[in-house]
Amino acid sequence: MAFDTDGGILFLDCLLDGARMKCFRRVAAVATVVATVGVAGLGRPAVALAQAGASPWRDYCNSAAGRQHFDLRIGGCTAMLGRTDNAPADIAAFLTNRGTAYGELGEFDLALGDFRTALTLVPQRPGTLVNRAIVHRRRGDLDAALADINRYIAVSPDSIDGLTERCRILAVQGQDLAAAEADCNTALTQSPGLWYAHRNRAMVRLRQGRLDAALADFDAAEAGSASVAALALYGRGVIKVKRGQTAEGEADMARATGLTPYLPSVFLAYGLPGEPEDRLATNPDYAAALAGTEDRSFQALAEQCEGAPGIDAIAACTALLRRGTIDPPQIPLLLELRGGQLMQAGRFIDALGDLNHALELVPASAFAYSRRAYIRLLQDRLDDGVSDASRAVSIEDDAYSRWVRAELYFARKDYARAVSDLDEAIRFDAETAGYYALRGDSWLALESYARAVADFDTAIRLEPGNASYLNSRCWARSLQGRQLDLALADCEASLKIVDDPNTLDSRASVKLQMGDFAGALADYDAAFTREPGFYGSQYGRGLARIRLGQVEAGRRDIAAALAARADADADFKKMGQTP
Repeated sequence: MAFDTDGGILFLDCLLDGARMKCFRRVAAVATVVATVGVAGLGRPAVALAQAGASPWRDYCNSAAGRQHFDLRIGGCTAMLGRTDNAPADIAAFLTNRGTAYGELGEFDLALGDFRTALTLVPQRPGTLVNRAIVHRRRGDLDAALADINRYIAVSPDSIDGLTERCRILAVQGQDLAAAEADCNTALTQSPGLWYAHRNRAMVRLRQGRLDAALADFDAAEAGSASVAALALYGRGVIKVKRGQTAEGEADMARATGLTPYLPSVFLAYGLPGEPEDRLATNPDYAAALAGTEDRSFQALAEQCEGAPGIDAIAACTALLRRGTIDPPQIPLLLELRGGQLMQAGRFIDALGDLNHALELVPASAFAYSRRAYIRLLQDRLDDGVSDASRAVSIEDDAYSRWVRAELYFARKDYARAVSDLDEAIRFDAETAGYYALRGDSWLALESYARAVADFDTAIRLEPGNASYLNSRCWARSLQGRQLDLALADCEASLKIVDDPNTLDSRASVKLQMGDFAGALADYDAAFTREPGFYGSQYGRGLARIRLGQVEAGRRDIAAALAARADADADFKKMGQTP
């Protein structure tokens, strides 16, 4: 999307980090902790939000500062549009920049409204025409996009950016790919190596079926800008799929999507493998909440931003940013509040945008570092997460930062450090069940079963109806090989709450040790049928079959499980259960 600064054009392709959930046995416990402590509950002191006096809102609207933070651009431009000393050309520029930001957020109707007013003031304004063309393209109105970009090129015939954008529009339209390629060729003749011209031409050639030429353009685009690396990787994946290298190609596409979750929507627009883009603006609950803020007072919005849950808080914080009425030193606080709410809502990319920008403005924020560390955990970026969590602990040591770092250490299999951090988290807050549950899991990994059971006892006392904790205590007693009747009772109680294959696997291990081989076989079979990746369940099914005299079938299960996962027998050895 182009931002208009003093009549110029800068094309930005912002590639965002992905959010790939790492699932493991305790994922329910992680969610429980986040839901229990909330956003403001740990490390985020309540601070009254104040209205702005003199402010740098012009910078947010016009300058490079905060260029990628679109709500702040909207706020800056809104603030400037509220002045009474603007010349028509200034108003058109502010409207164009605000419309561009709305377009980046997927709020196309608002964007087009601003562009329409700007063009009423300055009818042939180049920056407005090109940005409106981009919004038309992104909302799928390709005829309108082509009309606007042709008007732009007529006004600015030497613009390379105009040619590359028309190349892109024609490529998406798919009706005149030769003309599309000609525009990109002209742009590259005038500016050899221009990475986004190579990117656009790669899409043209991909649609033409000229795979070698498309591959060369993807390589050239990536060589020109590291920001296009994920797109190039996805494009190479599409090429491999078209060449019959399906598995390898789909793996490349998946890796690229992990780096940039919105990327498949780009290819979908060209009629290539992809999926629709997921934007917050398309969430009907959020759109309704945001619309409901229009007539709210500043104070009401401030209270809603700080105190309301979920979508309502996100909408209120957004409204404050967009109005340009917040005192600028409090912008980082507002971003942190919204970032924490977005994190809880599972909007990790949006949350990272807020937290990253907050840290740019105030580098010593324990709240922002600890929340970003949690997102890194879910992205499986463990080293980055530990670094962020450690920064948070060094700035302001609290329970949440210690818990997040413990989760990261656990994921890295550094269980002793996880226990150490959880000791500190519990010292700060002895009433959060998830801290005991994670420490119990850490003790399990360290084969300290009595300590694990004790921690699960406490977690269950604090949250008696938590199925995950009941299953964990069942599993700990099963590994311990003691109090199997209590272990069975825990698994039964857990399954009454949630019918989970993890718990079926745990109950099967208890039944196996108690000599109920038929019951163990039934549970292992059910767990493995529902989750074919549970090779421990397949191994256990083999043991149960052997115990029942079905020796050949049991041996086949065991061999298959060990072939798929070499350590499928590890837990059974701890329980003394071997073929």
